[in-house]
Amino acid sequence: MKTVYAFFLICPLLLAGCEKKEEKTADSTAPLQGQVAAESRRVNLLLDQFFLAQVGRYPSLSAKFGLRTPQDSLDDLSDSYAKQTLQLKQKQLLDLNAIDPVSVDSSTQLSLTLFRQALKEDISDFKWRFHSYPVNHMKGLHTAVVDLLSQHHTLDTIEDGRAYIKRLKAIPHYLDQLTANLTARADRGIIIPSFALPYVINDCLVIAQGGILNDFKRKLAAINLPDNVRDALYNAASRAFTVEVEPAYQKFIVYLRRLQGKTDSRSGVWKFPDGDQFYQRALQRSSSIELEPGDVHEIGLLEVARIQAEINTLKDSLGFVGELPEFYRFLRSQPQFYFPDTDQGRREYLQESRQVIESIQTQLGQLFDQTSTIPISVKQLESNRELSMGKAYYQRPALDGSIGANYYINLHSMQDMPRYHLAAQAFHEAIPGHHVQVSIAQNQASLPLFRKAGHYPAFTEGWGLYAEWLPLAYGFYQDPYANVGRLSLELWRTARLVVDTGIHSQRWTRRQAISYLVENTANSEEEAIKAVDRYIVMPAQGVAHKIGMMKIQALRREAQAHLGQHFDLKAFHGELLGKGPLPLTVLEQQMAAWVTRLKQP
Repeated sequence: MKTVYAFFLICPLLLAGCEKKEEKTADSTAPLQGQVAAESRRVNLLLDQFFLAQVGRYPSLSAKFGLRTPQDSLDDLSDSYAKQTLQLKQKQLLDLNAIDPVSVDSSTQLSLTLFRQALKEDISDFKWRFHSYPVNHMKGLHTAVVDLLSQHHTLDTIEDGRAYIKRLKAIPHYLDQLTANLTARADRGIIIPSFALPYVINDCLVIAQGGILNDFKRKLAAINLPDNVRDALYNAASRAFTVEVEPAYQKFIVYLRRLQGKTDSRSGVWKFPDGDQFYQRALQRSSSIELEPGDVHEIGLLEVARIQAEINTLKDSLGFVGELPEFYRFLRSQPQFYFPDTDQGRREYLQESRQVIESIQTQLGQLFDQTSTIPISVKQLESNRELSMGKAYYQRPALDGSIGANYYINLHSMQDMPRYHLAAQAFHEAIPGHHVQVSIAQNQASLPLFRKAGHYPAFTEGWGLYAEWLPLAYGFYQDPYANVGRLSLELWRTARLVVDTGIHSQRWTRRQAISYLVENTANSEEEAIKAVDRYIVMPAQGVAHKIGMMKIQALRREAQAHLGQHFDLKAFHGELLGKGPLPLTVLEQQMAAWVTRLKQP
C-alpha cells in the first residue's frame, strides 16, 4: 500500500525524466521539415474528421459541443447501431495504425497516441456496454432527451422550430429503444437498485405533464416570427406532445413499474456478471491509471484522516471548544452560515458567486500566462431540474466559442448551500477551475477538435479540485470559515474513495456507506443519502476528483523540487493545461519531459 500511495507523492517517471537527458541521433531517413509539417496538417484534419464522424452519430453529443447538425433527430439507442459505431471505430483504428508517427511533428504524435488509445479502449470495453444503468436518478436517458431540447436545441428560424417538433415526434421510438436496452440488461441480471426506480418514475411523470412545451413557447417568443406562424408552430408542438410524447412516457412508466418487481436492494456492481472485473476496469477508466480497489480504499482512509486533522487544527484556531462532530453540527445548524431560503436569498447567493468569480478573474495573471477566457454566465438551475441535479455544475461552451459557458447553481434548498462552500464551489466549477481549463484548451488553435473537447475524468475533475485549493496561497480564503468549507469539500470528495470502493468492491450495504459519510464528514445525513445513491448508480465516477488532484499536486511538488528557483507556476499551469485533457499517465510523461527541457543548459 505504501508504494501505491507514494505514486501521488513521488513521480518515478518525472524523476527519471529530470535525471536523464534524451539522447538524439541523426537519422538520414527522417522526413524533411516541410514534409513533416504537411503530413501533420493532413493527419490533424483526419483526426478532426474521425472525431466529427463519431460525434455526428449522436445528436446529443453534437448539441453538447455546439454543433447544430443534425438538429431534427434523437440518438439511436439500438444495439445494432452501437455495433455499427464499433465497426466505425475499428476502421478508424486501422487507418490510424497505418500512419508512421515519425512522419509527423511531436504534437501530432501525441494526438495520434491519444486517439488510438481511446479507440482501443472503446473497442475493448464494448463487451461492458450493458454494465450500466441507462435510467437512473442522476443522468438517465429518460430525461436526457428533455435536456437536449431545453438546454441545447436553439431556435433562431422556422426550420429550427420544425426540427424541434420532429424531435418531439421521435420520442416514442426513442423510449421503445430505451425499453429494449433495459430489457437486455434485465435479462443479464442488471437492473437498477430498488431505491432509484421511484425517482425515475417520478421524473417521467413530471415530463408527461408537459413542461417542455413551456420551453418551446419561450424560445418561440424570443425570435422574430409573424404571430400566425408562431401560433402554428406551437399548436403543432402541442399536438405532438399530446398525441405522441405523453402516451409514450405513460407506456414507459408502465414498463418501469413492472421492472420494480425484479429489483433488489443490493448496491454494488459486484452483483453483475463478472462484476469485480468490470469495477476494476471502471476504476481505470475514471482514474486513467491502474489502481486496485483495495489500494483506492486505503488511500481514501489515509487522506480522510489527514484532512480531518487539518480541519481540527483550524477548528481550534477559531476558538471552538468541542470535538469535530460537534463542530460539524455547529456548521450545519447556525443561521449565520446560510442565506435566507427566499427569492432574495437566492439572488444574494448568485450575486456573491458572481463577485467571487469576478474577483479572482482580475488576479489570473498571477496564475496563468494566458488569462483570456470564453464568456461565462452564473445562472440558477431551472426549477424543473432541481430535484434530479446536484448542487452545481459547469456547462461548457460551444467548441468554436460562439456560445458561452454557464455555471449552474441549484438553489432549491438554501440549507444545502452554506456560505462557507460558495467560494470553493465557484473556484471549482468556473474560475480557475473547469472554465479556465476548457478555455485554455479551446484557445489552442493547433490542437485537433478531440483534444479540445476531451474529457478524462481524473484530469478535468482533478483540476477542478486542485482549483479549489490553488487560491488559498493568494488570499482568497481570508474568511477562515470559507477555508473550513474548502477543506470540508475536499474531505467530501476524499470520502468518495472509501465509499465507492466500499460499495462496489467490499460489498458494503447502502446503509453502511451512508453511515460512513455521516460519521466522517461535515455533511448532513440527507446529503450523504443523495451522495451514496449517486455512487451506487455511477460506479467509480466519484474517485476521479481526488485521484486527479493528488497527481497534479505531486507533479507540481516534483517540478518545484527539480527546478528550484527557476520554477514558474504560470508556466507549470500553462504546460499542464495547454495540451488539453490527458490521461494521468500521459500527463506525467509530458510534465517530465517539460522539466527535462527546462533543466537542460
